[in-house]
Amino acid sequence: GLLGLLGGRAAPRGARGMGLVLPLYNHQFDSDWVAVADAARRVPLIAVVAAAPSPEPNAELARNAQALRDAGATVLWYVYTRNGSMPCCECCEDLAIIEGHMDNVLRYPGDGIFLDNIFGKDRNKDPPGNLRKFQQIVAAVRARSPGARIMLNGPGHAAPPELQPAYDALMGPDDFPSVWMESYEQNFREKWVHWDSPWLHQGPPSRWAAILHQGAASESNLHEDVAAAKERGIGWIDHTDTPYQGLATYFEELVAAVEAANNSED
Repeated sequence: GLLGLLGGRAAPRGARGMGLVLPLYNHQFDSDWVAVADAARRVPLIAVVAAAPSPEPNAELARNAQALRDAGATVLWYVYTRNGSMPCCECCEDLAIIEGHMDNVLRYPGDGIFLDNIFGKDRNKDPPGNLRKFQQIVAAVRARSPGARIMLNGPGHAAPPELQPAYDALMGPDDFPSVWMESYEQNFREKWVHWDSPWLHQGPPSRWAAILHQGAASESNLHEDVAAAKERGIGWIDHTDTPYQGLATYFEELVAAVEAANNSED
């Protein structure tokens, strides 16, 4: 059928090498779907997409998601976890509301779920409490779809050392294709030093993703950032000068830069 629950453990899809993470939370741009599908044939690609809560799934959205998967992309569905997350729909601190969002997106073709702000706005207040909340959320995902790939935004280098084993446990074993997303929104190049943290090199490169968007990202420093990511063995990067509604204005150059890095012997 057109719509389907996530099946068994999601295998890595498509091309090999360093890949792109694309937060496509807005589905208004038909050209984006085509551009992303084309890119997925050239470089590994995770597309993070969203579906508004609805009584019936959106058939067009389901077709677009499946088209990305057919091109080799990994499709992760955004699940609202915080009142400040984008896109924001309603207050969603309540686990039952979050579970409702899971049930909504698991009706669509996909490979897993993206959980935003695991170390979010209360990171300086109660990291253990925040961790417990996301342990509950991840358990709810696993109960519904044991094989789902999960991407968690943060905490990366900011994780208190005593909590790192518990964060690792959320991800599963090394061969389980789940990912941490690290956000460096203000100055990517000055913060690469954080990637020398030993914890960020445990497990395969495919476990770690680095994000740079808006003010710090530009076409002018694209190749420098891609080279830095490759040097540090980072599996996934998100590099864009736009918010979460579309692709980078230099998207074609970005794809070409990652493809070239993957093909380089240096």
